[in-house]
Amino acid sequence: MPKLAVFVANPRSFAYLDERRWLNSEQFLIPTKERLECCPNFNGWEWGLAPGGLDAPYKDKTLDLFDGVTAKVGERYSNRNVVYLAGRNDTDHLHGSCEDDGFQGETRVQRSHLFFESLKVLFGEEVHLRLLINNVGHDHSLIFQGAVDAMFGDVEIEEYT
Repeated sequence: MPKLAVFVANPRSFAYLDERRWLNSEQFLIPTKERLECCPNFNGWEWGLAPGGLDAPYKDKTLDLFDGVTAKVGERYSNRNVVYLAGRNDTDHLHGSCEDDGFQGETRVQRSHLFFESLKVLFGEEVHLRLLINNVGHDHSLIFQGAVDAMFGDVEIEEYT
């Protein structure tokens, strides 16, 4: 039986698998202590796997399965068949919390790009697939139609492979 794919479409934020973030969209590093003082939950759920942030029993249960070792959770995640969808025109500047604005990127398409790049750094290779859907902004119907079209090869997409 073929491996089923999970499609992640235009999320507001991504849960990074370690404490590193793209600083100024250029360097993938652990943020400085000074930077973290104003944003102590930067790595809590929904922005990372550490305690803090939003309650997420499913995340906590998964961490319990691996004795709290986030690297093991990340390794399992890397073996999943995940496709990230982003609208090429999803470029509205988002303003939310410091966790979003300071560590994720300004727009959904940028956040998707930075998270995808973090996975490549973390695992030393591309483990998932990212598709940009042309002529689509932040529109749930068009992004999901893009996912259906991508599954059947009926859409012009830019693949990051």
